[in-house]
Amino acid sequence: MTLGPKPYYWPSMAYGGSPPIATRTGWLSLAMLPFLITFATKWNIITLLTGVSHERLQVYHRWVAWVMYVLALIHTFPFIILNIKNGTMVAAWKTRVWYWSGVAALVPQTWLVFMSWGPIRNRFYEIFKWLHYLAAAFFIPLLFIHCNFRLTSWDYFFATAALYVFSFLVRWIRTLFYNRIASANLELLPGDMVKVSISTRVKWKPGQHFFIRFFGTGIHALSAHPFTVATLPNTSDSQQNVADVYIRVRKGFTGRLGSMAKRGKLTEIGVMLDGPYGGVQGSLTSYDRVLLLGGGAGITFIVPLLLDVVRRYDEAPCKQVDVVWATRSQGRPNLPQIIQNAAMHGGTLGIAACGPESFSFDVRNAASDVQLKIAQQQVPVRELWLHTETFGW
Repeated sequence: MTLGPKPYYWPSMAYGGSPPIATRTGWLSLAMLPFLITFATKWNIITLLTGVSHERLQVYHRWVAWVMYVLALIHTFPFIILNIKNGTMVAAWKTRVWYWSGVAALVPQTWLVFMSWGPIRNRFYEIFKWLHYLAAAFFIPLLFIHCNFRLTSWDYFFATAALYVFSFLVRWIRTLFYNRIASANLELLPGDMVKVSISTRVKWKPGQHFFIRFFGTGIHALSAHPFTVATLPNTSDSQQNVADVYIRVRKGFTGRLGSMAKRGKLTEIGVMLDGPYGGVQGSLTSYDRVLLLGGGAGITFIVPLLLDVVRRYDEAPCKQVDVVWATRSQGRPNLPQIIQNAAMHGGTLGIAACGPESFSFDVRNAASDVQLKIAQQQVPVRELWLHTETFGW
């Protein structure tokens, strides 16, 4: 679509002043906008239709952003080359709003793409999030000005706005009218940990997480933070549930929570729950054997899965569960060997893992090796199913 059709430039200005390659890539880049926003939102059409949670769509959000950015660059430079060649660069910059606004839109777009690189995003997440919103607030209006109401360009903005408003309304209606404001107790634990116990009527599944907004934390109350629930809800619909989350005290928001928890054994504050999101699709208890792997704070994802397997023990095929928890002081266990050993038993094997990116990467590679051996009938296990969660957003 970009480099295939030729010519890239018209042989004569009689055909028009816009190079064909620039025109194509400009429209292709603009067409990415509705997908870019949809993949970034928590409640979206794709999630509702497929059941794939928003955090698993984030990878598509990042890739669509890169595709859109590269197409925007290919769209821009042919116009610059053509105007330099014709000696009209300065005049175009001074007299055509759509010309300079396109270059201006590239500035926040460049920031959005490069500052979303994984190590930067994870290391400075709080700063990244606010600057990401700020850059987007500049980028989209500048892109709107650049399109200058040409042809059907409005259609893409209307589609983007409709998809975003739908996500915004569903999220806040659910949060305000169903989840409502709940009360939470903060308890300071040894090892710079804070236990947050939230009393709520909301139900969740094992391994799911909420975006929690903590009131009374100053400026931090303006944003919500993702935390996995380490407990299970009650089986009765009439009972109030208690969702426990565990937070390691560091700087910024978590440091503020730690200071509040130090005031007494139990400190009560108001919270707002957005969710639940994520979790395991299906049930681990349907497998003959379950292997749960946790790296560091990933244990908070593993514990509710273990509790769910235990609770369903009498009615489920699963009769054996192995749990491996790796802490920083212990070092990384031999994950390929652990998974290989689990595959040396017959029947079916379900694996759930949560940890840092490198931890999940090793688990996925080891699981894929075993699945290849299953296809070649080199291991006793008949089926291996894998679900991984990774820190970072």
